[in-house]
Amino acid sequence: MTAGASARDAYDASWVAVYRLVREGESWSGRERNCAFLNTGDGRFADASALLGLDHPDDGRAAAIVDWDADGALDLVTTNRTGPRVRLLRNAIPPSGEFVAIRLEGRTCNRDAIGARVEVHLEDGRRLVRGVRAGDSYLAQSTRWLHFGLGAAGAIRRVVVRWPWGEAEEVAGVAPGKWHRIVQGTGRAETWKPPAAAALAPAPAPEPPRSTEAARIVLPSRAPLPALAYLDAADPETVRTVGGGDDRAPFLVHLWASWCAPCLAEIEGLSKDAERISRTGLGILALSVDAEADRPRARAFLERMRWRFGQGFATAEALGILEALQRSILDRHRPLPLPSSFLVDGDGRIAAIYKGPVETERLLADLDLLGAGAEENLAAALPFAGRWHAPPPALDLAGLARALEDRGFAGAAREVDRGDLVVSTSSPARIHHEIGLSRARQGQIDAALDLFRRAAELEPDFFEARRDLATALHQNGDLAGAIAEYRAALALRPAEGRTLFNLAVACAQSGDREGAMQARERLAEVDAALAADLLARLRTERGW
Repeated sequence: MTAGASARDAYDASWVAVYRLVREGESWSGRERNCAFLNTGDGRFADASALLGLDHPDDGRAAAIVDWDADGALDLVTTNRTGPRVRLLRNAIPPSGEFVAIRLEGRTCNRDAIGARVEVHLEDGRRLVRGVRAGDSYLAQSTRWLHFGLGAAGAIRRVVVRWPWGEAEEVAGVAPGKWHRIVQGTGRAETWKPPAAAALAPAPAPEPPRSTEAARIVLPSRAPLPALAYLDAADPETVRTVGGGDDRAPFLVHLWASWCAPCLAEIEGLSKDAERISRTGLGILALSVDAEADRPRARAFLERMRWRFGQGFATAEALGILEALQRSILDRHRPLPLPSSFLVDGDGRIAAIYKGPVETERLLADLDLLGAGAEENLAAALPFAGRWHAPPPALDLAGLARALEDRGFAGAAREVDRGDLVVSTSSPARIHHEIGLSRARQGQIDAALDLFRRAAELEPDFFEARRDLATALHQNGDLAGAIAEYRAALALRPAEGRTLFNLAVACAQSGDREGAMQARERLAEVDAALAADLLARLRTERGW
């Protein structure tokens, strides 16, 4: 790698790190307050931020200048990365003299007269100069009116406009205290009268919001919920599933723990309202995240509450999938708080996410949204009323699938990527297989072996379980076991080329030349190119 490429890689990596921190809730600017500096006229500047009332902790991004209320004093509009997103700062300083405002219109140059310059010559000998620019400060465009503060001695002697490409034009009719429109080539200014300024409501003293992870998020574009494996509360050795398109009625996946006080209060509230909830047809699955030693306490609490809904213990796989889903959907990489819940519609898609407790009334109201139209659902997703100038973008299912894939959840990624959940993935054997694949990717070969073996026992004709069990045994150095499982897999799919390839390699490594060559001959009938690769490998590694 060249020095230039290395520097570029480091630069790109720094941006990745910055965005990761922002998504994890860190401040982009380190909570710096806005600053304003006063030119003292002697080559220095004084910090006048607090004096002018501009030192807000807004994480500011852009500032634009405009005479908002048409009083001759320039006001300021700022935009911010945090709230408020837009702030109007009205200039209430009493005027100390006259002003004049000029707007140019090009004829032979560009219509907006970008690049033009206006010179206002005063009777006291001063010359004031302003130019028309495209863009003004970072991500901002100030008004195209050129504003000149004339001071106490505000008499104007003459006005000269230098249009783009250097053409100079002296303009008559410019008077203090007025707005003027100057059209290129006319030599005269037209007076323009601004509309009456709308009354501005007094600005309330803003109170910064209390920091909390609790939130209700209604999704305007719903995300499919992949199959989630959990342990049966009555028999923790039994793996069950929820989601994956296997349900045809709405349900709530609720994460809680016996050591979490808000969780206990929420469970108690839902238990009291169980009859009302049941009448709506909504199912609830309470998945405890308690450690194995604390599970009896969790079961005992639900028994005391006379819990009428489903219950179980969340697997690490299920928690990881839910965590990856909410991070990718919300583009905010914060861990799920407890309690958290996911409302799923009858099509197996997540309609709302609740971070923190959810009350029955809120839950039942959101249940009515499941059958609502797109416009009503979109309105519920927004924190305030507004108007869309374009339809909101659809959910990026491919990006969601990549996020799951990156976390090692290949099966869930495939379900989301298809956008059509497959019921067949919800059998216990297939759940064991999917978890085994995740463990194998994480380097936990022994754990993967146990899961693949259990999947093959539960479903002896499950080809993928046999094949991946053989591969894991092969990686673990158990050649005899791997050869036996490769042959068992090939009994189910005799023409599977990659498995024949691996069988030949395992036989060669164990010293069984005849078995390796038989597998190669069968492979040649299926995939001649792969058989040629195999032969080249055997010649290189074994000298055959």
